[in-house]
Amino acid sequence: MPTVFNPSPTGWPVTVLVGQANAAAARSITRYVDLATLRFEESGNNEPATCEFEFIQESRSVPSNAPADQFSNWAVPEGPVLVRHGQETVFQGFVRQLSHVPEGISRRVRVAAYDVSTLLDRCIVRGSYVRAAGETDKARIQWLLTEFGDAIYALFGNLDFSMVQTLDTSMPRQRFGQLTLRQAIEQVLAAASPTANYYMDPVGRLHTFSDANPEGLDAPYRINTARTLASNECAPEDLSIEWDTSGLINIYKVRGRNAAGTETFFDPVSFQTYGARKSFIDGPDCDTFAKAQALADAALADTKDPLVRGRFSVQGTSVTRNGDRWRPGQKVYVTSAHNGLLAEPYRIVRVATTYLSGTGDRRCEIEFGGLRRRYRTGGSLR
Repeated sequence: MPTVFNPSPTGWPVTVLVGQANAAAARSITRYVDLATLRFEESGNNEPATCEFEFIQESRSVPSNAPADQFSNWAVPEGPVLVRHGQETVFQGFVRQLSHVPEGISRRVRVAAYDVSTLLDRCIVRGSYVRAAGETDKARIQWLLTEFGDAIYALFGNLDFSMVQTLDTSMPRQRFGQLTLRQAIEQVLAAASPTANYYMDPVGRLHTFSDANPEGLDAPYRINTARTLASNECAPEDLSIEWDTSGLINIYKVRGRNAAGTETFFDPVSFQTYGARKSFIDGPDCDTFAKAQALADAALADTKDPLVRGRFSVQGTSVTRNGDRWRPGQKVYVTSAHNGLLAEPYRIVRVATTYLSGTGDRRCEIEFGGLRRRYRTGGSLR
């Protein structure tokens, strides 16, 4: 049955709820949590989001007749964790690491949780299935989640596909078997577009996107390091940007299954700009020129240009605007004269949130840019 979280206590700006691994309800431990230790990170790619916090348990030994809502009984491995800011869910996942540290006659309990996207690694495609050519990638992903996402359905009670985009209107025939649900989804996306990517948000919605089909999400503010700011701009703290060519490759020799799937591909613009940067790439499923080219195009999309990554922080009134907050997946425009940037758009890939006071004032550390996901699932397109 779905996990049900109790309503937020009246007056709390932040609510932390935890539960037993197999329970149908969770208890609020908000008033026990040291808010200065609460930190959650949201991810805009397929890396898991995380949450950490600590609380003091007043007695190291819990008596057998402890009341049912004794919070120390509920922070257990694999127990569900939910964090709300006001009524908004900002993190949802499961306890993965739990430690107790003596502190006087009490003990400090440290909790590390991973988000609901890790359920994609805990669901499997049972048996062997073939999907015929011609359907959209969205329809194929919906089938996978509906048929094999039992743990996700058990948590949320329904599946929301509203953030899954159609990247390819006519997919090739694909075979699925002996894969995790994550591997199967990656197999679909790798065939749908060389720049496809995905992530799962705190309420369990899978997001898919590509360069040709980006998400239409703008950050609440534009970033500008100038002294005079427009109403839709804010000044960042500790803005840093780097350009990294350590992974730059613009020529790939695909080692395919046979001669037809073994070929060399390159990006002419990158080659002319940076010179020849070569590497091999294995394609055990590549038995045609088209499959080898699709694999090389996906790799070149990731590596033909220098990696641009940046980060900055905002706090206080710069955290929200018009009811919206900083989130992964948003597009942020960066203007910085000393970096030579004029309203340059970047995608936000990670947001880490900490709290500055008991009234709910927040600080957000924001990362943008970076490499897209490289798919290596071993799936078959046959």
